[in-house]
Amino acid sequence: MAATQLDQATEELALAARAQWTSSGVRLGIDAVAVGNIEESLTKFGERFLQRIFTPHEVLIANGSAERLATRFAAKEAAIKAFDLSEAGVDWRDIELRSDESGRPRLRLSGRALASALAFGVREPAVSLAHENGMALAVVVGLPQANARLQRSAAKTATA
Repeated sequence: MAATQLDQATEELALAARAQWTSSGVRLGIDAVAVGNIEESLTKFGERFLQRIFTPHEVLIANGSAERLATRFAAKEAAIKAFDLSEAGVDWRDIELRSDESGRPRLRLSGRALASALAFGVREPAVSLAHENGMALAVVVGLPQANARLQRSAAKTATA
């Protein structure tokens, strides 16, 4: 796709997202993935599956663990739901799971995923992960920047 076509598609996506803005503006996505499904995909498609879905960093961090890959896959799916990306044709690698300095998971968005989040006013979506009994779970929450600013201000006032 040519750069101008991608820019136009991104702009159309942003406009559509703005039109769907909810009154609260809170964006929420949740997903559960069976680790066995990821194991099957790894067996059936191997490196092709990894390269299509995960960034090189995610593959490195997962270190071959289907459980870690499943958790990352669930986070990507949750982000797709939170930012209404299911019909947008988003690249899976535009949604990357990373860790901050303290080890907490963070989403790093780019391309259409970033454009959609920004259109909803979300700058830093929060992600929570879990895995147990062969299942990987992820929740993504995005608060519009204005709401986040108000909450921080209220928290400062409450502690003062």
